[in-house]
Amino acid sequence: MKVAVSIWSLHKYWFDGTLTNVDFIKYAAGLGVDGVELLDTFWKDQAREIPEIKQVLADNGMALACYAVSNDFASPDSEKRKQALDTIKAGVEVGAELGTNVIRVFGGDVSEGVPVEDGERWITEGLAAAAEFAQANDAYLCLENHGLLVGHSEQVHRILTHINNPHMISTFDMGNFLLAADEPLEALEKLAPFIGHVHAKDFRLPDDDELDQAYKGVDGRSYVGSVLGLGLVNVSQIVKELGKRRYDGWLSIEFEGLEEPYFGTEASVKNLRKYVKEFN
Repeated sequence: MKVAVSIWSLHKYWFDGTLTNVDFIKYAAGLGVDGVELLDTFWKDQAREIPEIKQVLADNGMALACYAVSNDFASPDSEKRKQALDTIKAGVEVGAELGTNVIRVFGGDVSEGVPVEDGERWITEGLAAAAEFAQANDAYLCLENHGLLVGHSEQVHRILTHINNPHMISTFDMGNFLLAADEPLEALEKLAPFIGHVHAKDFRLPDDDELDQAYKGVDGRSYVGSVLGLGLVNVSQIVKELGKRRYDGWLSIEFEGLEEPYFGTEASVKNLRKYVKEFN
């Protein structure tokens, strides 16, 4: 298993303009991790940045672990669903240019007035078409458990089983399962055959003065991000179970805690390395 860091861990600084993709890659290289995960929404000037990113990855001996795209198939508007498919196709092409064939994708989320059954059907149809494109281009789309329509392992399993394409697999986000009232280790048992990418993420229960910054789970409980290994997710056991199943892909850290992001990211890297070393 290889350790990576997602730029989402430091999204605060990208959004305030103090961090670029190149800055992030250099920072991650300084942490000694094996790779980085970049997002399709984090471009300022894509045409200019792509050659710079390729160069800084090569100069620092870093790999692009995953290229993450943000798409939504759960819309009654067929044109918007087509745009979601185009987003994934573009992501496959950018990923290939940057040296990865692992593409994180979403399904979509519920919206007012749209029946859940319709949303899941549109997601399944859209991802099936995307998977055909990925297969033709030797890429792997890894569906993240995210939101209400594709948040629970039962939902992810149902969609992936229906599509039945080896190029449409799972981004196993170990933290997000808590938001769906799903036990991460049980989710791992169900989704193990499909896992192609892993988000190493943790959550904890908030203090009273943190409730306005919390995520609301489907069970009504509130959660805030945590340094990896200090929250509710049994990260060390998940790493152990992944190893038992011979998972040899990426563990990509997505720090979402309320601590200062550089501190939280570095503490998460330290803890994840410890868990991986304990397994090995």
